[in-house]
Amino acid sequence: MEGEFPVDEEDGSEGYNEDGWEIVRRDLDMEIRDKYMKGFYERLFGDQLSEVRNGLMIDNIGFQPPEKWLTLPDMGYLIVNRYNVILVHLGNLCLTLFPMTTPHSSTASIYYIRLVNNDRWIQVNMKDGLPLPRVTIDWKMFHSQVSTSWMLGFAGRLQYWIHLSPMIPSYVSLE
Repeated sequence: MEGEFPVDEEDGSEGYNEDGWEIVRRDLDMEIRDKYMKGFYERLFGDQLSEVRNGLMIDNIGFQPPEKWLTLPDMGYLIVNRYNVILVHLGNLCLTLFPMTTPHSSTASIYYIRLVNNDRWIQVNMKDGLPLPRVTIDWKMFHSQVSTSWMLGFAGRLQYWIHLSPMIPSYVSLE
């Protein structure tokens, strides 16, 4: 399923209203329970699978406690796989999340996001063609063979990031 993933715009306007975020949570729950993906997520998340899934379950619409917030990279993996998009986290530890089970798509959207005030994610509008931060070690370990094409399709942008920040290890482990 290729689609649009909504996040708050930099100006504070929301990409989705509260009902829309319920749809996203449902989509991500469907992704993690999908009969073709279930084994993949069991390997990826291991003992944390139930914690990730519980983070998607909410009792009411509106403000949610921190354990129900979008977390990276866990929820990020669900997002990129479900919506076939690229997610780039900008912050103290920058990282790129590519889909892990599908081949490269030249039409995939790239979403740059940043956590603001430790309580919400916003989309940061960036110019096309900017360098991309490194991918996580989880992507390296768990991606399917066909999804290697994402790295190949963005090799120049990934290499340029490494050129700009040579002291950081090539893959980042968030554990």
